Amino acid sequence: AVIARPGGTFDATPLSIRAGVLARFEQLSGEEQRVVLCASVIGRSFDASLLAQITKCSDRDVTTALSRARELQLVKEIDRMPGAFTFRHAITREILYRELLSLEAQSIHRDVARYLEHAGTADRFDAAYHWSAAGEAERASNAYERAGDAALARAAHRDAEGAYRAAVGSRSESDATYPPLCEKLSRALSINEIGRASCRERV
Repeated sequence: AVIARPGGTFDATPLSIRAGVLARFEQLSGEEQRVVLCASVIGRSFDASLLAQITKCSDRDVTTALSRARELQLVKEIDRMPGAFTFRHAITREILYRELLSLEAQSIHRDVARYLEHAGTADRFDAAYHWSAAGEAERASNAYERAGDAALARAAHRDAEGAYRAAVGSRSESDATYPPLCEKLSRALSINEIGRASCRERV
């Protein structure tokens, strides 16, 4: 399976920008590099505690790595959110992510998905994305369906439609659960179409 790489502008990135990011990255120690690469798999923004779980490093080692990465202008803390960080630029995260072999990235995505599902507190879309990026189509489909159900329960019908579309796209038509999943998608589509029609009438 082909994993979903972040972004779509990487090929147009000037070599000078890539060289600058990698030059700063290479100033990190080997262990610090591993921590930052794992962070790039988690996403543009990430939590230090999750990063510690995924890397199996101590909180202190993760903090040291992120402190060094911040000094090198690779990441920054998110204001008023202790323990939350973000890559300074989306392209920084993308450049570092692509330093990983596909198999390495898939393995980390798989670990992140497992942790998120076990924790049960994260956005269901996040777990679904990571299962998909790990090449786990069946698990991704199930996670997207659960995300759609959760979105529908809170009347977020557009989110539900998107989740059900993703679930259908990664599930075999021969699967016994395929028809009821399609019914869920059809229901979300109908609700959204009624909503769009209502908006047009008011305009």
